[in-house]
Amino acid sequence: MDEDAFNMAVRKFLKEVGVTSQREIERIVRDHKVAGERLKLRMTLTA
Repeated sequence: MDEDAFNMAVRKFLKEVGVTSQREIERIVRDHKVAGERLKLRMTLTA
């Protein structure tokens, strides 16, 4: 895979992860599953 194709694939992946993460964070806040003013998150990235 050439560098440009790799960069585009990574950007596409990060865009999807970002959108999915934002939706999940919004759902947690909306469902009042947050204790206090801060939201602690943990992310696991596997390959």
